Amino acid sequence: MRVGGHARCSALTLLGTSGRCACERTSWPRRDACDTILQPDVLVARRADFSHRDLPVAPLLAVEVLSPSTRRFDLHPKRARYEAAGCANFWVVDPDAPSILAWELQDGVYVKVGRASGTELFTTDVPFPVEFRPADLIA
Repeated sequence: MRVGGHARCSALTLLGTSGRCACERTSWPRRDACDTILQPDVLVARRADFSHRDLPVAPLLAVEVLSPSTRRFDLHPKRARYEAAGCANFWVVDPDAPSILAWELQDGVYVKVGRASGTELFTTDVPFPVEFRPADLIA
């Protein structure tokens, strides 16, 4: 499987979470000044944190897959909303220039903790151990 456009379940499989995480489409209601409901392209959370209809707490990881129409929003306002909502980890995957940027919430602020492009190996242990090459996501 490959990440093409906004693939959800295939991205989880590629990221090595198969068998450890549920793969379902869900929303994450975030009640703030804008009364926002956030729906990242990939969301990773503990099974126990889901309610019968959504995820009432911040996920462990939100992943956005960039597209021409959402690029600016995903990189700036959406990242700020995830940060304010307490999402522990935020990744952005760019399928056009195969790359990943990773941020981790530290003291309430996102700090860039990883990046890789092309055939460079992206490795992390947070929020789960995984390694992959961005080029493999779209090959």
